[in-house]
Amino acid sequence: MQQLPHTTESVIPEPVVPDLKPDVHILDYLALVARHKWVAIALVLISGGVFLAATYVMPYTFEAETRILPPDRLSSSGLLSGLNAGYALKILKEVENPSVDLLQNILESRAVAECLAQDSLIARHYHDDSGSHDDVISAIEQALVVLPNFSKVDVKASVSTPWFSTAQEKEEARQLSARLANLAIHAMDSLFLREIKNDAHIQLLYAESEYASRKADLDSFSMVQERFEQEHGIVQLKTQTIAAIEQIAQLRADQDEAAIEANALSREFTERGSARAKATARASAASAVLQQYQRSSEIGPAFNEMPEVNRVYANLLLRRAALEPVVTYLNREVEQQKINQEREKSIITILDLARTPDVRSSPKRLPMLLLGLTAGAALTILYLGYISMMGLAVRSTAASRPPTRSGAIYFDRHLSS
Repeated sequence: MQQLPHTTESVIPEPVVPDLKPDVHILDYLALVARHKWVAIALVLISGGVFLAATYVMPYTFEAETRILPPDRLSSSGLLSGLNAGYALKILKEVENPSVDLLQNILESRAVAECLAQDSLIARHYHDDSGSHDDVISAIEQALVVLPNFSKVDVKASVSTPWFSTAQEKEEARQLSARLANLAIHAMDSLFLREIKNDAHIQLLYAESEYASRKADLDSFSMVQERFEQEHGIVQLKTQTIAAIEQIAQLRADQDEAAIEANALSREFTERGSARAKATARASAASAVLQQYQRSSEIGPAFNEMPEVNRVYANLLLRRAALEPVVTYLNREVEQQKINQEREKSIITILDLARTPDVRSSPKRLPMLLLGLTAGAALTILYLGYISMMGLAVRSTAASRPPTRSGAIYFDRHLSS
């Protein structure tokens, strides 16, 4: 029996196709959301509810706003220089109106906060939240916000309640916001009255005192002249002597007026250096001219060669003639300072007083609810992403395991051959 040649059959391995990542479609996401829809709805609603509930326990803030007009630009320059002499004030360059800068600096100063801290309601509110006096002052300064403009100044006061506040605390904060804004304006105006506008009062007092003193001297010399004329009669003086008396009296009056003006300017709060220097220079010049005139040969011998009665009478006339212009000048100054004091009773104009706000400025419930819903949607996306990543990890682990029937294919092939 002829034996067939044995042929070895070669086994060709099948190509291994690698696993490809499936293309993710929007429907896959929707299907994932649909499978976990109750979890997604719960996260969104719980987050929105938490944010909405927080608006009932977080601090309430109430805002009140008042609007004022600054003084005119011409008169503000003197006020500005005055405050710069007494306080270290900054000039804000973004607003090209010095009076607006002046009001803003005063409203933001510690002096206004100190005045506001003296109010019992304001002090009680901020003492409950703060401990020391400096903390109270800092809290008041932060509560006031000044919004400058070219032709107006808005002052906004913000008052907040503590966490878990009661209805009474919310009502007190609502009323206190308007009170704080209005008192800030009055405190600023009182600072002007006490510091800047006090110059007019000081000048008025000085002018009145000088007027009373010089007027008393003039009346005294008039009475002395009358008694002298009753005793010695009216002394006839030479024309040259009378002219000299008039000239010297005018020079003395000019000297006294310039000295009074320089002394009045030195008493001012503003200490206007340029005007005071001019008045002092004018007084020195008048004194020099007077001394030169008195040393002239035409005047000196004329007075010295007079008889005793004529010389005494000439001196009386000289003193009275020198006092009359000064008394007239001081009388005008007193009237002018009275006018200035009445005119400067208030340098600002209040357009709108702060009103008690009807509603709180924060928190806003609708924005907070929308923010909570958005946060819930973000949590849902994170949750679904985590679930999706965990599923992919499980499938990847299962695919990497070896098959349980590894030799079955080889056994079947040999049985068939």
